[in-house]
Amino acid sequence: MPSYFIREATLTDVPLMASLRDKSGWGGGANAERMTMYLSREHHPQHACPQRMAFIAVQNDKVLGYIAGHLTTRFGYQGELQWILVDPGYRGGSVASELLISMAEWFTQNNSIRVCVNVEPENLRARGFYRKHGAVELSEYWLQWPDISEVHKRNDEPSDAPKSPVSRKF
Repeated sequence: MPSYFIREATLTDVPLMASLRDKSGWGGGANAERMTMYLSREHHPQHACPQRMAFIAVQNDKVLGYIAGHLTTRFGYQGELQWILVDPGYRGGSVASELLISMAEWFTQNNSIRVCVNVEPENLRARGFYRKHGAVELSEYWLQWPDISEVHKRNDEPSDAPKSPVSRKF
């Protein structure tokens, strides 16, 4: 697989991010209008603080995936992962892990170590991914990382899998 890079998402990326959501068939997350409001700090999920970040994985002009999160006071936690989505053709590779690592680094830099994420109980793939990266059960609909800074030390790829070159630009 050719290399890709991860960078901070901007409002000009929203149409591509929303297009990826639409083409993936995901009913969760947010449409373009909600993404714009979230990133411009006009929409605030419950208990969200104004500080938030989104990253996208890009290969040439194609968005391979994105992730977003914000600081929060929900459940006494410091951060909340809002969305993560990877192009169906790139699932099972390194894109989701690299996006999560980028978000974990941002949370850590913002002194948000305890982080939660809302996940439907039926979404076994997402739950498995988060657990492989250190998340544990908080409740039926929530998982949590007691220390999100540990995420970079985990890897959900088999050790013999080829690694995709990735660089971060933020």
